[in-house]
Amino acid sequence: MKAYNLIPKDVEMSFGTISVLTLGEAGRRRKLTYVPCERRFEDGEPVELVTSHTGKPKIIAGTDCSGGWIARISTKNGYRRGACGNVQALQPDLVRLIAEGYGALGNAGWVGSWDDVLLIAQPGVVLRVQPTRGAAYYLHFTDSQVIRLSTKEAGLYEEVEIPMDKESYHLIGETYWDRP
Repeated sequence: MKAYNLIPKDVEMSFGTISVLTLGEAGRRRKLTYVPCERRFEDGEPVELVTSHTGKPKIIAGTDCSGGWIARISTKNGYRRGACGNVQALQPDLVRLIAEGYGALGNAGWVGSWDDVLLIAQPGVVLRVQPTRGAAYYLHFTDSQVIRLSTKEAGLYEEVEIPMDKESYHLIGETYWDRP
């Protein structure tokens, strides 16, 4: 598989420092998830998804670039009342959620929310990403690259037809109101 936006942080744990992708945040109406990640991977670099000894996902360097993309997508983009940052797929059968975290806006977490997901995207899939602040954008995963398109660009894009209505897309992960 190929990497997309895999930028880990070093986190201090009781047993030492570990390099992880931090999805979401800790706190009320929030979920923080750690996914061990060997190192920072450049976009398009070969990676492999393995299972740790505890049965959780772990990302390591790979040698084979087939099998799609492992992508981390965060919708956190500023504070806005009523915001609901999320990731949606046009073809949900071409996407598999590996891990998710989420954050919330406001002390009690009721002002808004944002998603932070790690997924496997097969070539050909189109994702609609709605950040907490700003216009939605689209990601088209091809065999060789990930193309990011604004709404205006998506309307002119000729590689694949990209619907502009939200109803054509399927939410990836939990909805805001399903969260504890």
